Amino acid sequence: MLTRGISPRAWLRAGLLLVALPGCRDSATTTEPEARCRRDADCRQGQVCQGGACVNPADEAVVESPGATRAAAAFADASPGPAWRRGGPGLPHPATASGPRTAPTVAWELSLGAAISASPRLVTVEEEVLACVGAHQGRFVCAVVEGPRAGTVALELQLDGVVWGTAAVGPGPGDEARLYVGTDADTLHAIDVGTGAVVWSTRLGRCDPPRALGPMGVRCDVDGGPTVAVDGALVVGADGVYRVERDGAIAWRFDGAPADASAEDGADGAVAEGGAEDGADGATDGDE
Repeated sequence: MLTRGISPRAWLRAGLLLVALPGCRDSATTTEPEARCRRDADCRQGQVCQGGACVNPADEAVVESPGATRAAAAFADASPGPAWRRGGPGLPHPATASGPRTAPTVAWELSLGAAISASPRLVTVEEEVLACVGAHQGRFVCAVVEGPRAGTVALELQLDGVVWGTAAVGPGPGDEARLYVGTDADTLHAIDVGTGAVVWSTRLGRCDPPRALGPMGVRCDVDGGPTVAVDGALVVGADGVYRVERDGAIAWRFDGAPADASAEDGADGAVAEGGAEDGADGATDGDE
């Protein structure tokens, strides 16, 4: 029976409105889980499985140490500069340098007799530019880059293991330059570029006795190229992150996963180390 004064069409519109109301929700109401799950892999779009339902992960507060905070700020403010960095086109900072516009030609070649993984390090000795690099059989060579002696060997050493990383160049006690390079024999070497002599060798790592079963458990390879800090000390990764003084003495060691990439020296003593074997990057406070 219809109420007097209200037309059937008006009641029809009211009925549709009432039917639609239960489907409306407050925009502030949390969306209920739609899918049942047993593990996170059963969910999609970044959701996780909780209580058998796929839900959006809750935001968790990140607690950072003062050293890590300073490190993050230092590297966020650092300009990428003209340096060419490893890693390919996926890096967040494009290189500001430009490559040659015409096809290059080979000026000279020099075989080291084994694979080369590192990039050559350029250093000037007595007005000659040398390209210094190590190979997998432990041979370390500096070759003259240009001039009448281009392509000839100016310095050659046989080190104690495979050289994976790029050598670093820094000042010696006087005005002479020194090269610092690591090997998979757990050793960091300092080389006097002028004389070609190994000034000191420091063994890094605590892999004796072995840390674990298998070949990786008995090695603390110094695979990452060392980084020279502003005070001339070295920061390098092995079975952790080390600070090594200019005389080869170990100043400190920071525990972490074995690292095979070069460290970055930030402002205020902060150090960032990447390329760990567990896939993680890290930052330390240099005051430790």
